[in-house]
Amino acid sequence: GYRVVIALLGSTNLLLDQNKARLADALGIGSRTDYRWVEIANPSADRGGKEVASWLGRDRCVLIPVLKHAGRIEALAGAMSHVASEYPDLPVLIVDDEADQASLNTQVNQGAESRVYEAVGALRAAAPRHVYVQFTATPYAPLLLEADDHLRPDFVVLLQPGRGYTGGREFFVDSADIVIRPIPTLDEQPPRTLPTMLPRSLVNAWGSFVAGSALLLGADSAAAPVSMLVHSTQRNNIQERYRFLLDRVLQQWIELAGQAPTAADLPEMIRQERDRITSKGAADLPDDVFLDKVRYVLREATVWLVNSTSELKKVDWNVAPVHVLIGGNKLDRGFTVEGLTVTYMNRPASDQIDTLEQRARAFGYRGDLLPYCQFFATPRTLDVLRKVVDTEYDLRARLEDWLAAGNSVADWATEVGLLLPQGTKPTRQNVLTALS
Repeated sequence: GYRVVIALLGSTNLLLDQNKARLADALGIGSRTDYRWVEIANPSADRGGKEVASWLGRDRCVLIPVLKHAGRIEALAGAMSHVASEYPDLPVLIVDDEADQASLNTQVNQGAESRVYEAVGALRAAAPRHVYVQFTATPYAPLLLEADDHLRPDFVVLLQPGRGYTGGREFFVDSADIVIRPIPTLDEQPPRTLPTMLPRSLVNAWGSFVAGSALLLGADSAAAPVSMLVHSTQRNNIQERYRFLLDRVLQQWIELAGQAPTAADLPEMIRQERDRITSKGAADLPDDVFLDKVRYVLREATVWLVNSTSELKKVDWNVAPVHVLIGGNKLDRGFTVEGLTVTYMNRPASDQIDTLEQRARAFGYRGDLLPYCQFFATPRTLDVLRKVVDTEYDLRARLEDWLAAGNSVADWATEVGLLLPQGTKPTRQNVLTALS
């Protein structure tokens, strides 16, 4: 019965565009011919409200994707106030994706309201009949909010991963001997120091990606796109240096592979990683085929810099079969890296488990790619991520039992709570008034 669906789909245009396209595809917007849906993205206050009301008058369901930005949400609140004046009983569904991030009140300890949080409150007030549904893979912050916070959930639905999803348990427990690749703590990227050369462990990871991609695409060309993620820092200038240094190694390997008479003459890292990946269960290729596929992977490797200053606002997965993404905070939450197999994370470990979890695997690794998946990180990062698997299972089991017994979500935090790895906290302190 909902006539308007408002979807807060990310705090970056990259994430908004990704999720908007998925929703439109799932709903058939742009392809169906029954004239049921209309999409109006980021509407303005006056014109947007009139446009929404006009389509409602023509019996449409209106999908409103909006950037999680105070100005955009305030404009939408103005539009919905206009709509509510014509349709006071209009049923509205508001969906907040990655709801534990930008929507929460980051000024709660100052007794004030942050801009986005205030705007979300205005939007809810402008839609008298609505349900506000929060989605996140890391729900720690919403579950720990104070009772008077309007974003504290009244009910919880525990979701199961889709078929083929590979996550924390598979990576850090069940298949750790295949996937996990500890790197030296000395290879952590310092906060402000520009690297003069790539850490040896990153060159190793690059060799693993090249070898694994060659084996994968040699066995199944339809497995493309295949991708690698390099997450070293939040600083744009350091990310740009990593891209420069990785480009330089890429060009060197293109030249070496082009001159190599046999697979035995390929760079040592590629040969070593081929042996390792096949010893862990991936199918090997004849030497001549492997050499040809390595040359193909190196030639097609497309390096993307994904940060706030990059001219590349949108990764185009269709321009090449092989991708390397270098970034930081823009890739922390929700953005899906298609065909991700190798992650290299030498950024110092966060003590916030929601942030660390999102960095590590919010991208949804595919189960069929597991033999080619490699996760490079420092021992501290790997230790926390392994223990967070227990946090997740304990949270699910205890929360489900608590709710099944007829208890409320509001009492769960004080009566049960979270089992956390030592030295960590569930989320950032600026959204919680107290944490014990």
